[in-house]
Amino acid sequence: MSGRRYKRKIFLGIIIALIISSVFIVLTITSHKQDLQVRNDVYSVEREKNEGVWEAYNVTINYPQFDSTEEAGIDIDRVNALIKDAAFSMYGKTSADAITVLEEELRDSHSYEESFIDYDILQLDQEYISMVFTIDYCVGGPSYMQQYPVTIDIKKGEYIYLNDFADLNEVLNVLRSGNFEVYAGTYSEFTDEDAHGQEAIRCFTETFEEQIRKSVTEGSFDRFSSQNIGIDEQYIYIFFPLEEGISFHGYYILCVPRNLLENTTNTEINETEQNTIASKYQILDTELLGGELPEITGSDLLESGTNEYLGRNTSSEEPVTTLGAGTDSDFPEELIRMTEMLLRASCNGDTEELETAYEELVNTYGAAKYAMDIEELCLLFPKLRDAQEPPANLEDAYRMLPELYLLPQHLIRIFRITGSDGQEQYVFEYGTGGSNGGVRVSVNDYIDGEFVPVSEFETKNEGMGRVIKYENAYYYTYLSCNYNLKEYDGVRLHKLDSQPETQNLLIRYLPKEYIWRQLYFNGGVTSEIRESIEEYLQKTGTEFMTAQYLDCGKGTVDEYYGDEKKAEKVLETGESVYMADIANCGLPVYMSKSEYEPSNMSTSEYLKIRFYYFDPEEDVFVKMENLSMEEYEPGIRLMQLWVKEFEDGIYTFRVYHVSDYSYLLNIIKLDEDRVTNIATYALLPEKEFVLAEGEVLNLDWY
Repeated sequence: MSGRRYKRKIFLGIIIALIISSVFIVLTITSHKQDLQVRNDVYSVEREKNEGVWEAYNVTINYPQFDSTEEAGIDIDRVNALIKDAAFSMYGKTSADAITVLEEELRDSHSYEESFIDYDILQLDQEYISMVFTIDYCVGGPSYMQQYPVTIDIKKGEYIYLNDFADLNEVLNVLRSGNFEVYAGTYSEFTDEDAHGQEAIRCFTETFEEQIRKSVTEGSFDRFSSQNIGIDEQYIYIFFPLEEGISFHGYYILCVPRNLLENTTNTEINETEQNTIASKYQILDTELLGGELPEITGSDLLESGTNEYLGRNTSSEEPVTTLGAGTDSDFPEELIRMTEMLLRASCNGDTEELETAYEELVNTYGAAKYAMDIEELCLLFPKLRDAQEPPANLEDAYRMLPELYLLPQHLIRIFRITGSDGQEQYVFEYGTGGSNGGVRVSVNDYIDGEFVPVSEFETKNEGMGRVIKYENAYYYTYLSCNYNLKEYDGVRLHKLDSQPETQNLLIRYLPKEYIWRQLYFNGGVTSEIRESIEEYLQKTGTEFMTAQYLDCGKGTVDEYYGDEKKAEKVLETGESVYMADIANCGLPVYMSKSEYEPSNMSTSEYLKIRFYYFDPEEDVFVKMENLSMEEYEPGIRLMQLWVKEFEDGIYTFRVYHVSDYSYLLNIIKLDEDRVTNIATYALLPEKEFVLAEGEVLNLDWY
């Protein structure tokens, strides 16, 4: 609709007539329980064309609403909201969004519309309300008409979809057999006889099968979804977009007899039970759990800048403190304080910001002066200058030096400093040659044109290694990295004295504890379930938001388990598996979890999880390849997954690493292959400084 809407905000001082009325046409459901009554509500906006108003604007929307009830277990307000959202779905994701759009257009004297939305109730009882909405819509050209079905479970307060009522393969078989009727709709001069022709049936089945697999059953109501159905005692009404010429308004609604989908005999069920189970597992074996983060958050968190958002909310407001530095430390208090200020201000997951701030700090202590440039290298190593192809830049120079001189391979940088006796010294920084990012640093005197080693030590990663001078001492410093997460979390300083290997100080800015903040909660979740989830998080948060289960820079983490049960049988490898009905379909799914710890600088820590179902005939576990998540993908990564059972089923909890030491907790509910996002929380660290002095590094364990 955006293509026809003018974006200008013109207010002409016209009188806007906004009429919202309720016409009470009361239908009563009578049973042994309290009666439910439904009325017709009408939303209408009107503007006549007259002097100063260019176009008329009239929209009327009819929709049913239940009167209030005190019957236990029924949230009538929730049901009414679902009905209203479906009725207004032509204009917005929710009725509130739609009303905002309509009232804005009403103020625009250039906008024209004549629309009327009505409905027919197919079924109304204690369990369901099912209806078909009809749209008659005109914005200046030919009139547009369409219909779409809606069914709502009154007790559960949720939309009902085709997956909830019928097996897709059975529906397709009924369509192929021609055992259906055409719902009286706004198609064309296409007769029921035409609809049962061989070519038409082929078109119906192929189009429906394609559309149903594209359709979603989560988030706001989508009137174009082929999962939407209507029901009555005799039929299931299935909907799908159809752009073929036989459908003048681009859709079709077919009526499939319910008895053809429910008449399987017990004998047939017994004979095909295993095939049905295998079929259900095949339905589940998709990338159900591999949703992208924008889908997970339920917000525009990524677009607004995840690092910026989390960075604003991760730092403690307590005064800067230093922990672990003794009075006899080799490192000046002021140098420590300046480093802590750097980390507090910039160590929040934004790598570029931290590197820039770090470079500015070390340059105040002479880092740029001590790093040799290409001209200085050519003077010290004349073969560079005399080479057939002289180096064009520093990278070329460091690549060529080990070929021209007896210097270490994998040179990264050379620094020039002055020793205590006034003699020139050169600090070589070079890679170890492995994939773990290890670096060796050697301090050398320069005597009679030769480099004489004075000392040597190792670091875990290069991390922008620099040489600085503070007061009368030189230090080799670099940004310390959490090797598993590949996130900067501190600064290490080596004093370039007689024992630089042991004369070192590591200053890290690490989580002390975590807090959680709600980013999104599905408005369709009942208040009882919401309270249960929040109570569960209050009780378990102190357990899973700890260094045992979240990487806080304090060692390896364990896999977290919720309500999944350890199975008696094990995999062929002897590995244990845990089972749970994660898809709420009556079938156990088995899972095997392990934390991947990287052995190189190109990958990061994540949770590898494999899913299986058990084949009793072969007495073997069968891996669900598509549901499993084993491959490494850079960026936001899954770190924990577990399940928890609440009153209405099993919910899946997933924790993702975002940046720095910040995480996201996402809660979803699976109903077979339907995914409903329930809630998302940011897990944010409150940090402290942790200092370690004298640690001797050894890269052999990498």
